[in-house]
Amino acid sequence: RHLRPHLHRHAARAELLRAGTGRGSFGGDDTRPPVAFGRRAAGRGAACRRRAAQRVGIADRDVRPITDKVRDFLVDLKPRQQLMRTSRHIAQSEYAIAYLNLRAGIVANLVSDFIPREKHQETIESPTRRTAVAFNPKKGADLARAVKQVMPDTIDWVPLENMTGPEISATLREVSVYLDLGGQPGRDRLPREAALAGCPVIVAKRGAGLFLADAPLLDMYKVDVTAASFARDTSLLIADMIADPTAHAAAQSSYRDWVQNDRARFSAEVQSALVAKR
Repeated sequence: RHLRPHLHRHAARAELLRAGTGRGSFGGDDTRPPVAFGRRAAGRGAACRRRAAQRVGIADRDVRPITDKVRDFLVDLKPRQQLMRTSRHIAQSEYAIAYLNLRAGIVANLVSDFIPREKHQETIESPTRRTAVAFNPKKGADLARAVKQVMPDTIDWVPLENMTGPEISATLREVSVYLDLGGQPGRDRLPREAALAGCPVIVAKRGAGLFLADAPLLDMYKVDVTAASFARDTSLLIADMIADPTAHAAAQSSYRDWVQNDRARFSAEVQSALVAKR
């Protein structure tokens, strides 16, 4: 009863569109299709709604009232639950497995992925590395900006955007640090690509970054973005990584080895989750 809609809509506008004038009830050349129709059209059933949708040229859209959508969802909910219980689920990270189990009671199998090696050439100690930090501007850009503001202007910040795959790999072989402050919904690709390029990595301590199985880095390379001293602590870590690249490259050697073995690990996961359990 809480979902009974108030279906007073712009029926006159729909009729104008039906007549082909292209003008809505708001005046001018308003050609936006109506999202619903009047009370009378809504009460005539699916056939009437289909005809109305065809008249205004949006027959491919779902124009059912919200009550019909909710009703159909509730009708389908039980078989969907049964389908979820009987299906085989896979997830790309241990974090996703834990999330599904906690939120939906789903037990999923791990099937991750791997980074192709064709465009990567590991370079741990390179004389061409410059005093620069690479970051993904589409994830955690505001956090990266906060860190940048407390760092010296002598450090270059390189956004990994509008680049091809080989260009990203070449950039990661040149910079001193890769900073990833995104939400870490899974085993993100760029931190692993940075590792293959021999570039030390810093990730946010959240999402998959909290799980050692998804990001097997030392805890010092996982920054708490919710801490009051986050920007200062991260800037000090970056400065130390730039000042002593050899020590930090050695500290992340186990992480690079883990990434190097991802293809074999992926094959074993596919075998375990999808082949052996047939």
